[in-house]
Amino acid sequence: MIEFSAEVKTAITITFFVYTALLIGIAFFSGRHMAKTALNEYVDEFYTGGRGLGVIVIAFITAAGICSSGTFIGGPGLDHALGLGYAMINFFSFVFTTLIALGAVGKKLGIVGRRINAATYMDVLLARYNDNKFILVSGVTIIIVFLVTYCSSQFMGGARMLEVVTGLNYNTAVIVFALVVVAYSTFGGIKGVGIAVILQGVIMTLGALMLGFAAVRHSGGMTNIFMNMEAYNPEFVRPQSMNFGFIASLWITFGFVYLAMPHGTLSALTYKSSRALHKAIFIGALLVPIWSFSMNISGIASIGLFPGLEVADHTTPAMAAATLPPIMAGLTIAGAAAAAQSTIAAMILAISGVFLKNVYERLDKNAAPKRLRTVSMAATLATGLATFIMALDPPPQLEWIVMFAIGGLASAFFWPMLLGLYWPRMNQWGALSSMLVGMGFYMTGKYFYKPIAMGLDPIVIGLATALFAAVAVSLATKPTDERTLRIFWGAEPLPPEMQ
Repeated sequence: MIEFSAEVKTAITITFFVYTALLIGIAFFSGRHMAKTALNEYVDEFYTGGRGLGVIVIAFITAAGICSSGTFIGGPGLDHALGLGYAMINFFSFVFTTLIALGAVGKKLGIVGRRINAATYMDVLLARYNDNKFILVSGVTIIIVFLVTYCSSQFMGGARMLEVVTGLNYNTAVIVFALVVVAYSTFGGIKGVGIAVILQGVIMTLGALMLGFAAVRHSGGMTNIFMNMEAYNPEFVRPQSMNFGFIASLWITFGFVYLAMPHGTLSALTYKSSRALHKAIFIGALLVPIWSFSMNISGIASIGLFPGLEVADHTTPAMAAATLPPIMAGLTIAGAAAAAQSTIAAMILAISGVFLKNVYERLDKNAAPKRLRTVSMAATLATGLATFIMALDPPPQLEWIVMFAIGGLASAFFWPMLLGLYWPRMNQWGALSSMLVGMGFYMTGKYFYKPIAMGLDPIVIGLATALFAAVAVSLATKPTDERTLRIFWGAEPLPPEMQ
């Protein structure tokens, strides 16, 4: 464990807990706002904000979901462990992610979402694929398993920061970190998350910029950073020394497949207008490179300042405490925590929304609005508690969990969502086959027979086989019905006989 002076620890702890107090205030405020919502509008308001979220909220929710604790904690940790090659991949894979997530599918997803009154990822898939029960069961199971795992990694990242800068033991740190984000998600819904994410986005930006500049200054410039890396391990300054298959796999994992993430569609279902979405794409496209570049600079600089860290995920708090004045270090730590918390909130809502809208409402079709309000809050709270429990047993580097979760979600959902939006011939059986085949090959390559991945991360073989299954089965089976095609491609509203 890295040790810092009592003065530094105290200043960082006070700054972090002031930030936490602001989030508790947001939880209280948003909870009071939601309590005034009419019962028959509560669920829609809780999960979509009445489809009225503005530019800044959409930009920050999407950008923070892309970056999360992987960029602010796990990424610098792997920079420290792997060197310049990983830092370059990590940065360049993110550059166009906001454009992919909001530009490639976001607008169409929002249009379709309004036509079918969608509140969740599964609402869109089920509307596209004839309410197929096998897709429902498979999709809900995959979302719960992999998104809860993904979410737990964010708790781990936040707890590790508190662990290293405050001296709290890991389990206590998880509890402290989890309480506030579960509170404003449970009581405030998407609007509570939206208010929080504005504060979090500003702090993330300030923290990343301060840490990036301080890392370069404290190291004596970029030349010294590279010299220190070379002295520690000559391979660290030769990106080409990294396995090409590993590089390609990371590029796909961190850049190409984000649109398949269920929490990534949250903002696409909530934006106020096309104008707001276009501005959000522009702002998000600036934020992600700024955050990623600054944090990767800090990660590679840490190799010279803290060679051979015992826990690589301590890189960010160690660099903040060593290179910044205490108050600024506390703000940077809060920024890294904000990255994790904003992503956790979006994921918790994505999971609880799927449970409420796609499971509970199907089992209790006549549930009263008051009961739906209670169930939505209970599902959100239960999701937060489940991810918290998983976070109590962390691995050495949380980025591997992030990669595992992204790989599973992408192998199952990437082609059903992308082809579902842009290829009319895609049908329910092609989608189901894509989900099952992609997931089967991904899990086989990950755990049961690794040679099947041919030296790549199993996400590659999962995506490739899922695409083949989607196209082959769709072409071999009955085309999608006219009603569904009108919803997804028709310029006019459905006629009464099709509604």
